[in-house]
Amino acid sequence: MVLLVPKYANAEEGLKRVLGSQRLQDRKLANVSANQLWQDSGVTLQEGMPVHTEIKGTWKVVYETGPEGIVIPEEFRQRDSRIKLGTMFGAIVKSPAELAEAKPYVLERGKDFTAKKSGRLFMRMYDVDPSDNEGQMYVLIQSTFAN
Repeated sequence: MVLLVPKYANAEEGLKRVLGSQRLQDRKLANVSANQLWQDSGVTLQEGMPVHTEIKGTWKVVYETGPEGIVIPEEFRQRDSRIKLGTMFGAIVKSPAELAEAKPYVLERGKDFTAKKSGRLFMRMYDVDPSDNEGQMYVLIQSTFAN
């Protein structure tokens, strides 16, 4: 309707209400514990759809950090990794069995990305052995979720 009559105030207001309602509906808050491996966000993303994440909290892996992690000393790096220890990772998979082969990506505060495939979003802290870590992150995920 707004496209047909672009200056019609009631139609513009109605579209804003619909889009606002959609954004509130497709929003999920997930907790990611520092001392766990891959954790299910409870969200199934759709391929090609934009995703927005807001991340709050701190966790401790040697030192306290946010989702951006800390630089790993060169002598402890694996395969010349540029990923910081404690960085928040995400992976989209069809089933948890695929996590071992998944290609994770860095999740950043307030960043948008496009889901490269449809599937469940799993998250974790980058650490070889997370069992001695402390803390958690709260991740607000906004997108068009698959049913």
